Amino acid sequence: MKTEDEIQAVPDELRRAATDAGWSEDMVDRLARLHFTPDVIRMWLDGPLDRAKRGIEIIERLSYGTIRLRDATYAPKDISALSDLFANAPEDIGDWEVTVERSPNPLAQFGLQENHRVRILEDGGLIIGAFAASARETFVAGQEITVSQMSGYRIRKDHRGQGFSQLLSWLPPAVGTPYSQGSWFHIRSQNMASVQWINALNPDMIKSSPQRDGDVPGIDVCVLQYPARPSDGDRAGIRRASGDDLDRCVALINRTHDGADLFTRYTAAALRFQLDERIWGTKPDWWGRVYGWEDYCVLEENGQIVACAGLWDKGRDVRERWRLKETGDEKLIDATALLDFGFDQGREDAMARLIVHLIGMTHELGRGYLVAPLQLLPDVAARLEDHEPVPERRGLIWRTFDGNFNQLPEPDPPITRPYTDLAYW
Repeated sequence: MKTEDEIQAVPDELRRAATDAGWSEDMVDRLARLHFTPDVIRMWLDGPLDRAKRGIEIIERLSYGTIRLRDATYAPKDISALSDLFANAPEDIGDWEVTVERSPNPLAQFGLQENHRVRILEDGGLIIGAFAASARETFVAGQEITVSQMSGYRIRKDHRGQGFSQLLSWLPPAVGTPYSQGSWFHIRSQNMASVQWINALNPDMIKSSPQRDGDVPGIDVCVLQYPARPSDGDRAGIRRASGDDLDRCVALINRTHDGADLFTRYTAAALRFQLDERIWGTKPDWWGRVYGWEDYCVLEENGQIVACAGLWDKGRDVRERWRLKETGDEKLIDATALLDFGFDQGREDAMARLIVHLIGMTHELGRGYLVAPLQLLPDVAARLEDHEPVPERRGLIWRTFDGNFNQLPEPDPPITRPYTDLAYW
């Protein structure tokens, strides 16, 4: 801790500027004790007063107590402790308590996301909170923009109500993390508890989002959950993909989704890296399989690939356990997810046939549903109506920022046709 003489060395003009900005007399001293230099303190003066007050309190709490905020690692202790955290951090959804279990690999879904990192909050070695963040280059309203996404935000059930959410959300960009001009996340339909929590954390976070009567705010997004059933046996032309197929698959994927907000055009190199499970060369024994070449299929007719898709066995590592609070009755939702899919112009029939095949694979895996993001592809969805899909809706919260990380009053550019990548769902 700095001595009083060192604190007094803060330039007088800086103290006067802090007073003019409405800062209390001790705020500059508290930052000085935390080894903030005058030039950094000046940057804080450019931001909102409330954010400065909250930031100082959070940094003091993280610096002087037993609580630590850090990135998760592949250490066995972190892996086991993260699974335990998610198993003990349910959400309240109306009459239900929903626990998103992430085991045996709690990092499986986040590893499918671009530039991902998982931030954990621990007290005396016990992980009491966590969330994942990712960032990628994409397009919104036709404009190039780098966006970040937040998911998996959890506080251990018996540690709630103690301000830990604010500590966990204190996440300045780390070195090597892409700078994001926009940020987005989903809120599950009817998850009013999360809305209340977000409003308590930051009232401005969802203020500019569309408001929906009787449901959570946000841009309406919907996926379809197709109950698993045995394959009908029509597998003609369907096979596993190979490296020679990537150029054609990338062209189909880009044709299918190009122009949608939050869609990033594929390249063969990027898709290969994904299917190689983001490792070139020999994988370590502990890496564990999530999604790769064995999960990617194409539909070929007359020597030409007309549809392609990947099937991520999400339920192997991510499951939802729903418990009816009044009776204790439970139901388990485990599913596969449709990833990296596309089809040729006018070949919605081929895409639907490939999805039917994947519904059969879902049944073989023992999962309950295949989830498909077909909101922007109604003609494909129409061909699958006899498979009795169950819709799931969420609200998409979209925010944009100025160069000093201050949220703009209205998102610019706006999202109107959101592409849904189930790796981020």
